Amino acid sequence: MLLLAAAPVVLAQPATAPRIISLAPALTELLFSVGAGGQVVGTTSFSDHPGAARAIEVIGSYSGIDQERIVALQPDWVIAWSGGTPPTWTARLRQLGLHVHESEFTRLSDIAVALRELGVLSGHERQGAGRPTPSNDAWPGSRNVMRDRHRWTCSTRSGPIR
Repeated sequence: MLLLAAAPVVLAQPATAPRIISLAPALTELLFSVGAGGQVVGTTSFSDHPGAARAIEVIGSYSGIDQERIVALQPDWVIAWSGGTPPTWTARLRQLGLHVHESEFTRLSDIAVALRELGVLSGHERQGAGRPTPSNDAWPGSRNVMRDRHRWTCSTRSGPIR
C-alpha cells in the first residue's frame, strides 16, 4: 500500500505588493482587514464592505466571471472561496496560468487561518497574524457569545459554518 502525505503549502512573502482579484465578498472584506484593500484590482458583485470596495472593478458575480477581464487585469493572485467558488472556475483560471489560492471556511477558527494566509499572500503578514477573530479572546464579541451560549450557523455549499 502506498500512502501519500499532502505536503504543506508554503506561502512566500512577495517581493512587491501583488495585484489581487477576490472571487467572494467575504474574501474582499478579509483582504481589506489585513491592509491589502489597495491591492485588490477586481472583485465580484456584492463586495461592498468596506465602502472603498465599491470602487473596485467588478469582474463577475455568483453566476459567472469574466475570464478575459481577469486575465487583462494581470493579477498576481486570484483568491477564491472553496466553499462558494465553483471548482470549474478555479480550474479554468489555473489553466489560463493564473495563481489561484483557495480559502476554506468551515469553522469560525478558519477565519484566523484565512487572515494569516491572506496576510502572507498580500505582503501584510504582520497585520494578518494580529487580527482579532472569533477564535481568540481579542475578538470583541467572543466573551459575550460564550457567556450567553448563543449558537448560530451560516450555511455554505460545503455545509454549515459552526
